[in-house]
Amino acid sequence: MLKPIWVPTVSLLLFALYWLIFIDPFFPTASGVLGHDYRGNLSEMFIGFIHYHSNNALEVPWFTPATCAGNMFVAGVASPYFNVQQ
Repeated sequence: MLKPIWVPTVSLLLFALYWLIFIDPFFPTASGVLGHDYRGNLSEMFIGFIHYHSNNALEVPWFTPATCAGNMFVAGVASPYFNVQQ
């Protein structure tokens, strides 16, 4: 059974509004405390969150197709999967 077309449209619209209201003004902050480079960490934390919920915590995500079609994920030095941020 196919979903009605309005479900993804409304979801995309709500996400776009959320992005414009909360996320876009946050990077970089007005005082310059949190820079634009933190956007990469947020996306990697989201990738780790998705991997954790689709697998388990002991299944290590060595590569992820979400970044550059199979770039290293945990093998990277700044990977937040087993980090305090995650």
